[in-house]
Amino acid sequence: MANTISGNARTEFGSEFIISPPHIVESAPDVSYLPKDRQSYITPFTWRGHKAVIGICIT
Repeated sequence: MANTISGNARTEFGSEFIISPPHIVESAPDVSYLPKDRQSYITPFTWRGHKAVIGICIT
């Protein structure tokens, strides 16, 4: 899912768009990984019975 989203972002923003590797965080993080001064998108999903979320922010 993350690869699809990042591939579409690269297509939209061009080949010079830099995509950082995903960070895997188990449980709720102690510190927010998404900047408070930018709009972020959180997408919950279920895969093979496991619940997770993907957070996306363009900085």
